[in-house]
Amino acid sequence: MNRKLYTGILVAIVCLAFGLLTGCSSSSPTYSITAASGSTPQTQTEGEAFAVALGVNVTSGTTPASGVTVTFAAPSSGQSCALSATTATTDSNGNASVTCTANTTPGAYSVTASVSSTVSTSFALTNEAPSVFVFDVNGLEQPNATNGGFISYYAVAGAVAFDLSGNVLGGVQDYNDGVGTISVSGGDTIGATATSASLLTVDMTTGTGTLVIDVSAVDTNVGVAGVETFALQFANASHAVISQFDGTATSSGSFDLQGTGTAVTNFAFTLSGTDSDYDAVSYGGVFSDTTPGVAAGVISGTVDVNDDGTVTPGAEGVANMTGTDNGTSGVFGRGTASFVINGTTTLTLVYYVVGPEVIRLIDMDTFGTAGAGSAAIGSAYGQGATPAFDSTDLGTADVFGFNGNPWGELYAVAGQVTPVGSAGVPAGTFTGEADLDDDGIAIVSAASTAGTYIINPDGYGSLSITSANLENSTQWGVYATDPTLNLYDPNNTTAGQGGALVMEMSPSGALTAGTGIITPQGATTSSDFNSNSYAFGAQAYAESTLTGWEFDMVGQAPFDTTLDLTGATGSISDPSGVFVADTNGQYTAVPITGTAAGPDTFGRYTYSTALTIGPAVSGGTAIPFTTVMYEANGGFVFWIDEDDFALWLGSLEEQSSSSLAKSHFKKGVISKAQTKMKRR
Repeated sequence: MNRKLYTGILVAIVCLAFGLLTGCSSSSPTYSITAASGSTPQTQTEGEAFAVALGVNVTSGTTPASGVTVTFAAPSSGQSCALSATTATTDSNGNASVTCTANTTPGAYSVTASVSSTVSTSFALTNEAPSVFVFDVNGLEQPNATNGGFISYYAVAGAVAFDLSGNVLGGVQDYNDGVGTISVSGGDTIGATATSASLLTVDMTTGTGTLVIDVSAVDTNVGVAGVETFALQFANASHAVISQFDGTATSSGSFDLQGTGTAVTNFAFTLSGTDSDYDAVSYGGVFSDTTPGVAAGVISGTVDVNDDGTVTPGAEGVANMTGTDNGTSGVFGRGTASFVINGTTTLTLVYYVVGPEVIRLIDMDTFGTAGAGSAAIGSAYGQGATPAFDSTDLGTADVFGFNGNPWGELYAVAGQVTPVGSAGVPAGTFTGEADLDDDGIAIVSAASTAGTYIINPDGYGSLSITSANLENSTQWGVYATDPTLNLYDPNNTTAGQGGALVMEMSPSGALTAGTGIITPQGATTSSDFNSNSYAFGAQAYAESTLTGWEFDMVGQAPFDTTLDLTGATGSISDPSGVFVADTNGQYTAVPITGTAAGPDTFGRYTYSTALTIGPAVSGGTAIPFTTVMYEANGGFVFWIDEDDFALWLGSLEEQSSSSLAKSHFKKGVISKAQTKMKRR
């Protein structure tokens, strides 16, 4: 073999083996490609850019490959993202990247990056729909230009959407105080964060949050020139108690994640607020909606009315309420409806859908020639697919709590009933125990109660206290709900289910506008609270000041093994100056301490609790409150204050650290600190 041929064969063998020598320059290089750390997996809200660019590193052997063209490809349909470019060239370090903006279809998918038909890597991406929360509050509005410079009742309901960072993507709310402050037709548009002050921030350590809603582009009459601030306390990632917290008004209510599902056609409901004469009024009953959520649905039902102490009960099987459901529009579950009650009273309603069996209602009748419009707020809860109730639907033991609205009688009632009913029979009897504070005029503690009740097949019913130990509270309307439904936290199916709505219907006329819930009680023991942490809220009334009589609280209450409250803190909204004569009255990190005794056989605890305004607030002193708790189960407790100078009704709801850790809001907004709340 000649030398030239031998040399050629040798070079060929080396090229095939290594592909690196000059003699091999005609062969294609061999590349490797990897996704950059942090580029995959990622989740982002629909319509927003993923936080980390889709980056790759390309090498040839162990050497960075520069000048190489990388091709990126996203799905052409369905869930996908818009790429800033379909190709990118590697730099001297072998790196290349493109940005990606999620489209409006939720779901998981992959984006590929390749340098040849056989060399590629992929990015696991997920588009997530915005988190929409529905909120509702009612309380006292401070004097302003639109309410004539006087204190007024007010109610607000709405829905707001968030991205993963807590930025507000938009929303709508309806606001009505019955004397001039009312949202524009169609509701006030809530501005997105990029163009407004709207934002939600939450501390994952405590579940404490602040929500800012900006409607100033369409309505400057609410909040501070159209910007409202709310204090929130999350029990879990889907539910919080809420209070307006900007000095212009104070209130209590709920904040719940909006879900999906097929709506039922039968509901129980209550509403409480003011009538067209600006007197306190409440409504409660059951109704059917032939096509809920669809235009021109027909409403028919039986309703009780307590109008400024004039009690007008409905009659079982007699439809004294008719109306129409005009359906929802837009992405926030907002709809309109009307109720005509007893042929004389018309309520123009806006509603917000929380889920297929939970709807928040707000009366939006406008200011009229008589000097006022009606304003009220409440909820409708589904009764299941085919209602068929009887006296057993109150369960074997139940706890209850209800209170008057800020413009009605200032009172609160909480307690326990032990019903005795029979399947297929509407009527039953009960015994129990209860506490009542009627504006300090009458205070009843641990009163023995007994009486009768009726739950008709459609869920419309009543309860009569025959022992007369609760002063003027002797007759209640009772409206049964779906036994699988959680009335205080609709997205939480583990903390308690079933029960009924309740409304004050006592014929004395002394107590008005009282509404609340009855919910089943499980076994009660002090160990239910050991080392657990609770989200709490309370709507409170105190001795009248020049600018009002309401203060509201939200906060976190961790219990130790002896039921002592040693680290509880709350946010108190007190624009009326009940605690301290102050022009603002918004207090945060207020310490709450106390020691519990109990429970008795009815699940009742007594709690000597001291709330201290300070030390940051000048003039703040510790004020003791006589507080009683009735336990439904380890996840939910009613608490009631019964002093002659103040009263409140509220709840304690066990917090779920595991749920909060999976919050709908990005950890960049929520503190990364690990929560100490007990996992359930």
